[in-house]
Amino acid sequence: MQEEVENRTVALAVSTTRMTGRVLKAALIKLLAEMKKSQDSPPQIPMASRP
Repeated sequence: MQEEVENRTVALAVSTTRMTGRVLKAALIKLLAEMKKSQDSPPQIPMASRP
């Protein structure tokens, strides 16, 4: 019984780590895409309002 609980605990930890890794990978891909997008577009210079 104790061995089964330990095996399930380890399996849960491994699957959680994989899920976290996939989420981190997806977040980094989105971040890199946004960074590339901002480098490709010209800088946004705010226009000063004139009276």
